[in-house]
Amino acid sequence: MNMYEVTLIIPVYNVANYIRDSLLSALAQTFESIEYIVVDDCGTDDSLEIVKSILSSHQRAKDVFIYRHNCNKGLSAARNTGLEKAHGKFVYFMDSDDEITDDCIEKLYHTIRNSGADWVMGNIELQGVSSQHIKKVPERQIEGEEIFLSYLNQEWLEAACNKLLCRAFLIENELTFVSGLLHEDVLWSYHLAKVSKKVKFIQNKGYIYKVREGSITSTKVKKRVESFVFILSKLYPDYSVTPFKKEFSAFFSSLQFVASLLIISSAVPSMEKKVLYDSINAWAMPRVGLKSRLLALPFGVFQLLLALPYKMYKKLR
Repeated sequence: MNMYEVTLIIPVYNVANYIRDSLLSALAQTFESIEYIVVDDCGTDDSLEIVKSILSSHQRAKDVFIYRHNCNKGLSAARNTGLEKAHGKFVYFMDSDDEITDDCIEKLYHTIRNSGADWVMGNIELQGVSSQHIKKVPERQIEGEEIFLSYLNQEWLEAACNKLLCRAFLIENELTFVSGLLHEDVLWSYHLAKVSKKVKFIQNKGYIYKVREGSITSTKVKKRVESFVFILSKLYPDYSVTPFKKEFSAFFSSLQFVASLLIISSAVPSMEKKVLYDSINAWAMPRVGLKSRLLALPFGVFQLLLALPYKMYKKLR
């Protein structure tokens, strides 16, 4: 096995319409010492055949390793498999329907090498049907408790993608993803922020996030809400020990608020919506800010006040 500086992990599941552009952007990196790990999560379309077709004539094919799950296990499990198989000193997660610029890894690699940070992160370029906004991260280095505080203040995106991370740091702190969980990046990045000692942000927009339209079925809503409930249950005990109680409360409420908006905008029957809403708001937390005060309202009032404005907001995005 060659010694690589970077391992780039791409989970693949039913992305036949996107995997070609995604993989080609990854293979076009100016940085040379990259091990590519493709994890096939037992999809049902032609994604893997497209990957193999590209590799059949690509000069970097020798650096690409494909691992296949024996059944569909989900994004978290696929990322964990990639991390388990990785040999690079640093790890980069990439979604199989997004792209990266050709200098993405090179700029992040030199930054992490020169700074000695646990991980480094660039900015994201949005492309697609939505005009939603992602806050731009200014170039800076932060250390110690300031990292966790910046996370609670939502100063940087919680996504696992677009970060180059020291693999030894991930292993030492057991930073893996919870299998079967949706919104898995929220819990993962929360723990990442808690244990990090030094991180650095750069202005380079190396990650291209493709925003796509998709329908949200009742089943998907229930599973997403259940995932939020699981995440909140794991975070809540930290409130009693954190020195940042105000910021923690505001962050906690923001997660509850996002889940509650998801509920009222779904096709789930009204009675089930109320049950889901109550499950999201089951934790007692000081009311900090407008969102937390709105969450104190009974479900019927919350829905009456916010359903129409939220629907209009989604149309205007």
